[in-house]
Amino acid sequence: MYKLGITGGIGSGKSIVCNYLSNKGASVFDSDKESKELLLHNNSLQKKIINTFGSHVTYNNELDFSKLASYVFQKKSLQKKLNSIIWPKVFELIKIAAIKEKKNQTKLFIVEAALLIEANYNDYFDSILLITASEPTRIKRVLKRNNIPEEQIQQRIKLQMSDEEKKLYAQNIIDNNGSFENLYQKINIFYEGLNF
Repeated sequence: MYKLGITGGIGSGKSIVCNYLSNKGASVFDSDKESKELLLHNNSLQKKIINTFGSHVTYNNELDFSKLASYVFQKKSLQKKLNSIIWPKVFELIKIAAIKEKKNQTKLFIVEAALLIEANYNDYFDSILLITASEPTRIKRVLKRNNIPEEQIQQRIKLQMSDEEKKLYAQNIIDNNGSFENLYQKINIFYEGLNF
């Protein structure tokens, strides 16, 4: 089974790439979705976060997810601290999912994660695919799909590792500044070149 990590900044088009490969039979583990689920249902994780960040992230002594998001997206150090709490747990889930997919004889197992490289788990994968797009393009896409103010999107982009830094860790890069057709062509070329 080939283990592929797909990463890229907010609005780069990771999910579109993953959906396309999923339609070709790949199994996709969505780290963002799984970490949100984990946070919602894991009380000990919630307590750990409250103990770490205190009243900045709580409402009525309960973890407030929107307060947590706006607080940690202020500084890289806060984001790093949160990731160090959540990511080891997410990585456990990734390993469990990979074992299951291997038993199912899945040929391509994909982990989609914006913070894959930052979390230092890139060595787990056979290769890393980085999806890139220009900042104006990414902002336009996120504004279209999310109800997030532009300044907040820019702040999130600023906090994420730059594409230039990420390129040092990625074996493959797909530039996603063009049309869907253009992107699909590039994914096909990439997919055909995978050895699994």
